Amino acid sequence: MERLPLEIGSPIFIQSLENKSVKARSTVIGARHGDFIIIENPVVHFSDRLFSKLSGSISCHYLHEGDLYEFMSTIRYYGKEDFAVIEYPPEFRLSQLRKHHRIYVNIEAMLRVPRERESFKGILTDISSGGCQVNVSTILFLTKGTECFLSFTLPDNTLIDSIKSIIRNIKIDKRNNSTEVGFEFFQDQEQLQSITRFCRFCMFFEV
Repeated sequence: MERLPLEIGSPIFIQSLENKSVKARSTVIGARHGDFIIIENPVVHFSDRLFSKLSGSISCHYLHEGDLYEFMSTIRYYGKEDFAVIEYPPEFRLSQLRKHHRIYVNIEAMLRVPRERESFKGILTDISSGGCQVNVSTILFLTKGTECFLSFTLPDNTLIDSIKSIIRNIKIDKRNNSTEVGFEFFQDQEQLQSITRFCRFCMFFEV
């Protein structure tokens, strides 16, 4: 039996096999190879007061270092301390995710260019684990390769603060007095991991 590269604290996505529209996000708490996996309670929230626990046969999706591990399991039981025990899979399917899958968003962003005195407000229109696109309502006379810093808050309320970004493409729209800028994120592994987690979450839940 092959070993899953499970890490405590890593997210795992659960889907009911009885109703595939029912999905939940959980976290790996522990595991015993070949026996069981312990996760936080996989709870589906329909509203602030209405929720349901998953039960029976489930499909699991686990992300690790850019690889997606998919396997079938069964919820063995729920513990009293807000955790669930599921069966360790006898087999799993491994596939690589697209590294830079675009997620379309509409997020306010702040663009800072080191040589400029002022910062520019813009709208982040798409984002991936590798970069993003920002629309600014003014003409920016910048060139490819310019180093900038972007700040914005992801829809999951994660703050991305002054992440270093390099301009990879720029398009000026004189008619609408705007500039469309494509950025590649650079360095800052902690913030990049937050962006990657958000993008993968959206990919799984087809946001």
